Amino acid sequence: MIPWWKRLVYSLASVVATGTVLGLVVLFPYSLEKPVAHHSPIGWLGMFLFFECLVMMLTFPCWLLATPLILVVTNFRGWRFWTYWAIGSFIGPLYWFGRKLIGLDTNGKLYGEPYWVVSAVSVLVSLVYLLIARRAQGLRI
Repeated sequence: MIPWWKRLVYSLASVVATGTVLGLVVLFPYSLEKPVAHHSPIGWLGMFLFFECLVMMLTFPCWLLATPLILVVTNFRGWRFWTYWAIGSFIGPLYWFGRKLIGLDTNGKLYGEPYWVVSAVSVLVSLVYLLIARRAQGLRI
């Protein structure tokens, strides 16, 4: 069994790592579209760090919502793995849909920029966290 604090560290590390990878994926087309916009390494680093902070601001509330589930779940065997992945994948999109319903989001579109980012991060973070937790438990992947 994995201690509770390690599960929290694994999940937060999954959020940061997935946000970083997604940040690089999102910035790549922008670099092809406007190659001279931020031509210095410091400019690219600043833009990447800004995007990283934005992704963390978008996903941190979702991570806080998932924290009770992370603390309760200790068995990642068999069908439970896939069930937890489905539950974890829906936390982010449901959170942002709830924000839309109560009026915290002023974006006129139902599907916009933060929604696909949060959905992609939610799906990937759930998978990465569950794979790390299974490996830490000594279960075969």
